Amino acid sequence: MDEIFFQWANNIVAQSWQLFFRALDSAEFSWFFAATALVGMWFAGKPDTQMSYIQTLGTSVKDQKLIRAHVIVLFCSMAASFVFARVLQHFFPRPRPMAVAQMHIPIDPIIWEQIKSSISTQGSFPSDHAVMWFVMAAGLFWLNRYAGITALIVSILLSIMRIGTGFHWFSDIAAGALLGITVTALTFWLLPKISILERTVYKIVSMFDRYPVISYTLGFLIVMDFSRKFAGLFGIMATLLGKSLSH
Repeated sequence: MDEIFFQWANNIVAQSWQLFFRALDSAEFSWFFAATALVGMWFAGKPDTQMSYIQTLGTSVKDQKLIRAHVIVLFCSMAASFVFARVLQHFFPRPRPMAVAQMHIPIDPIIWEQIKSSISTQGSFPSDHAVMWFVMAAGLFWLNRYAGITALIVSILLSIMRIGTGFHWFSDIAAGALLGITVTALTFWLLPKISILERTVYKIVSMFDRYPVISYTLGFLIVMDFSRKFAGLFGIMATLLGKSLSH
């Protein structure tokens, strides 16, 4: 099934060099758009619009702090799932399609070899991009079903492009999606059930009201690092471990 789905996706994205390059770029740009979505979710739920924005929640307490608490949990779920996916890639060094499968490449072979040399040695299982995409889709669906369905459709399209350019097999994407959705659902379910977790998250939310300059400065730096695929986080981990880590 992996081979069949890969060939189908590759035939789609390899129809022209323009489409192939857009498919290559889409994965990296998606981190910026996900960061933008997190910021938008954080500032959503103004007193005069919050009822319509989260009316699908079905809870009695529908305020901005509830949204912000879940944005923090969503971000933590994403970071934890992403790091866990990278750890699994080291334990399961599965070759990427670009390294072992026949595929159509409508771009300059020299450029393609440069791309392959920078990524093909890294394990493909599971897809860390799929983790991020489907964590966002699950979080948005919890907050607003229409936004969540839209994010799910976009995640599927991005996944097809990721497969078609030879970065992942279908099973890599499926595993990443399952990991992301499971972690998000679990953390959202646990938030109101574990009092210490709930108090900690709401204390973080309250810090943005009490210490806005410091809190929003740190928040900006964290979101910027997220938009760069946690480059800073992996840099810190590399320093602590004394070895280079790809991100």
